[in-house]
Amino acid sequence: LAYIKQQRLDAMDLTAVHAIKRKLKFDRRVILSRTGEVAFDEGQLVQVYDNAADMTFATSKKLLPWWSAPW
Repeated sequence: LAYIKQQRLDAMDLTAVHAIKRKLKFDRRVILSRTGEVAFDEGQLVQVYDNAADMTFATSKKLLPWWSAPW
């Protein structure tokens, strides 16, 4: 029973380490991109892109708006 608990703790630790590595890689890619990091101030209007319909072949999704209204 103690072995199983230790295996679970090891798996949680490896998951956290992997998530930190992914975040560092993503942040590095964002900072090195052409636009860099974009920060929005309170009160600015932004639009959100809905990528749920990107990889679908359903015809019902084709006419839905992909960008949200400014909010």
